[in-house]
Amino acid sequence: MKVFVTILNDRHANPEPFVFSQKESAIKFAREQARDSARSPGDFWEATEHHEWFKRSGWVYYAAWSEEDNIWVTEKEVDERRLHVSRAG
Repeated sequence: MKVFVTILNDRHANPEPFVFSQKESAIKFAREQARDSARSPGDFWEATEHHEWFKRSGWVYYAAWSEEDNIWVTEKEVDERRLHVSRAG
């Protein structure tokens, strides 16, 4: 089973992971987080799978809004037999 792990790397907090079952949802979330965190539209920068270094990194999306603040999405394969899903509520 494929999952898409999004890592929010904010210099004012510990890195925070978010897991999605769909690539599009992970990228949409990451893009919104980066745009909302940027002080101005000019601070927002993003890259996609079309950039050559992405192919080597394993990322499917990357965005930054300062030198130290960024977010990225990577695809991982998960063994469903070892997956435990907890739902609050």
